[in-house]
Amino acid sequence: MDTKQWQAELRQEHKDIMAYWQRYAPDPTNGGFYGRVDYQNKPDPAAAKGIVLNARILWSFSAALHHTQHDEYRPSADRAFAYIQQHFFDPVYGGVYWSVDAKGQPKYPLKHLYGQAFALYGLSEYARATGSTPALKLAKELFQNMVKFAYDEERGGFVEALEQDWSPATDYIISRYDNGESKTMNTHLHILEAFTALYHVWPDPQVASQMRGLLDLFIRHIVNPKTYRMNLFMDTNWTIRRTAISYGHDIEASWLLPEAANALAAMNPGDKSLQKTIKNLAMNMARAAVTGFDATDGGMNYELEPNGHLNRERS
Repeated sequence: MDTKQWQAELRQEHKDIMAYWQRYAPDPTNGGFYGRVDYQNKPDPAAAKGIVLNARILWSFSAALHHTQHDEYRPSADRAFAYIQQHFFDPVYGGVYWSVDAKGQPKYPLKHLYGQAFALYGLSEYARATGSTPALKLAKELFQNMVKFAYDEERGGFVEALEQDWSPATDYIISRYDNGESKTMNTHLHILEAFTALYHVWPDPQVASQMRGLLDLFIRHIVNPKTYRMNLFMDTNWTIRRTAISYGHDIEASWLLPEAANALAAMNPGDKSLQKTIKNLAMNMARAAVTGFDATDGGMNYELEPNGHLNRERS
């Protein structure tokens, strides 16, 4: 297969994926997008709607609009933004709910930083693609609330989750509160991803400072300097509480870390050294991650657990 044929097939695959979501995801009764569609493409009208799914829909159609300049993606991006703005944003305390019910009423109003990050990611890309002033305003407010309420000024990083009013929470959803897993690789990776997206549309020194801080945390606490694998679950002081080899996250981080460093260096010559450090780190992480590929089918295994068990699921 030559390069042009390969590129053409990728473009068609992208178009087909986006067309699927345009056809089957919109909820004509309650607005926005269905929370669940089964394998026969039949929607569940009663399913709750989560911020992560809706923010990823917003990002995907906004990114498609930005990169292809095809107006066919604008209505879906607009629809996703309008629904998030109307139903997910907390009008009293700020930030976004983790989920709403099928009719758009708050169902699980926890302020999980993973969810805040994806909302910020989607809003920033939408503002970049459309020039939307309301979206950029919400993105700025969300960033400021994340830093104000969830940033750990003493030890760095962000707490995993907070209650609706930004008070301490005991439910972390994707980590275990009872095991002291108050800071996770996954949440910090996507906060960095979101801050990088915001920086493209709002190159504010506050955002740059947070991005540098997050990159430093990956260097010092999250990426193992001997194996170039990432530690998954840490406590407040960055002591490892639970870990495994997560091949997919390692390869994902090997893209997202230099993406952030490159964005900083493009606007700040003083970040060139950091850019070089992160590039070298990312190359080593990518080399380590490829050991997760399965020679039988070319897929990437899911995870290698501490006890040596290889989880061969495909995600």
